[in-house]
Amino acid sequence: MSSSHLFPSLGMALLYNIDIINIYSNISYFDDLIISYRVSHMNKTLLTAFCLMLVSASLPAHAAKVKCSDFKSQKEAQAYFDAKKPGYKGLDRDNDGIACEALK
Repeated sequence: MSSSHLFPSLGMALLYNIDIINIYSNISYFDDLIISYRVSHMNKTLLTAFCLMLVSASLPAHAAKVKCSDFKSQKEAQAYFDAKKPGYKGLDRDNDGIACEALK
């Protein structure tokens, strides 16, 4: 099949080629838009993760869970309780002011 059968005139062939160029440039444009969207979405995700990391780092740490079994004696537990160190409230279950009564 000769090119004269595909394109009746040289003008039509040029027009057809221009349309192909326009189609490819549009595809390239949409590819660029998709890539731009993905990069933008990734940047937002990274920014969100960074902000969450900063917020979590600035929050106070939870009090350590201290158990009576962490101490060798009732005196040691009582000293910790009296100093009101983190987690001291869990050492006096009956709220009588005496820590780890079972260690006596």
